[in-house]
Amino acid sequence: MKQENKQKINNAINYWALLFVFCLPLSRAGIVLTSSVLFLLWIAEGGFKEKITLLRTTPFVVSALILTSYMLVTLLWSESISEGLMHFKRLWYYFVLFVFITSLRSDFIPYMVATFLSAMFISEVLSYGIFFELWTMNHGSPLDPTPFMNHLEYSFFLCATSTLLLLKFILEKRWNWAKVSYGLFFLSATTNLFITGGRSGQIAFILIVMTLIIVNIENKIRSVSISTFLLASILSTAYTFSPIFHDRILEGFSELSTFVEEGSYHGSWGARLEFWDVGLSAAKKEPILGIGIGDITEHLRNSKKSSSVIKHVPSGGYHSDLLVTMVAGGLIGTIFFVSIFVLLWKAKVKDPLVNNMRIIVTVLFVFGWGIDNFLRAQFTIVLFIFFVGILLAQQRHEKTETLKS
Repeated sequence: MKQENKQKINNAINYWALLFVFCLPLSRAGIVLTSSVLFLLWIAEGGFKEKITLLRTTPFVVSALILTSYMLVTLLWSESISEGLMHFKRLWYYFVLFVFITSLRSDFIPYMVATFLSAMFISEVLSYGIFFELWTMNHGSPLDPTPFMNHLEYSFFLCATSTLLLLKFILEKRWNWAKVSYGLFFLSATTNLFITGGRSGQIAFILIVMTLIIVNIENKIRSVSISTFLLASILSTAYTFSPIFHDRILEGFSELSTFVEEGSYHGSWGARLEFWDVGLSAAKKEPILGIGIGDITEHLRNSKKSSSVIKHVPSGGYHSDLLVTMVAGGLIGTIFFVSIFVLLWKAKVKDPLVNNMRIIVTVLFVFGWGIDNFLRAQFTIVLFIFFVGILLAQQRHEKTETLKS
């Protein structure tokens, strides 16, 4: 292929990548369309010798492919292969990650971040409109104003947005309109996070802010003091002025109290404890190789410990990426799974914003391990791809510049 044509296709890839990012919080159909077009353009771009070399020398990618391959191998000792394959039905989205790593240009990375924040701003406007009953949509309600996804997924998006804006605010050294805009948008996104029902994103927000401040401020006493003051202010305000946050916190403590005092499972937190109880019992049966990805749901439904609530679970299984891996893949699968995030944490870059995006995505999804199947749900898959793709693309550019110099 002529270099001129290859460059045109690469330009198209990068502009479609912007459209892909814009669709992330707004449109399921848009995600499917832009993901498909990106993959086709990537194929048309060619240069597979260089692309494969780059991908196989990227530790994160190698580790992820090893895990996927091993989980496919577990189908060999699963009774239901068709049930097992259901767990892989959305993994094709991860091909977009390959596109980002090999074809995303460095000059597009700031535009990617800006596009994501713009899309989240639109989503927030819609969310606040639902909250204040200015309009209605097919999804969401004033008590849970999530325009396009469930409150678990939306809380992860808001958590990622809020902490990303906090970074932008801190890294903008001068007081100007940009810094003021980041500050106001941070307050808006954080408020939106605490008026929805997604406790997972709220807890992740606390963990990420603490990690960001501790990692970025050398004086650890000062960093702990700042993070404690900031989080105490946000949480006390949310608890006082957000009825849904207030009620959900009380519900959570009530569910945990019921479990501690009576040993019974109640509510969403209780259900998750029950998933872990049943899952760990299953993991003990085949601790090394696992019981196989095709059998985890059936085991869950047939377990004598399972209540009527979790006997009717969908094929997603235990509502925990880590627990699914432990049960289906045993110790071997768990080691592969954890290694992915160890390598992600180690994938440091010089660019301060992108390097801190590494912290956000790692802490967010490590916390998400035990909460739900975020790495196999459409909206959160592409959120993961967005952050990791930008990180690994930036890493490629910095390595290239180092080699040139």
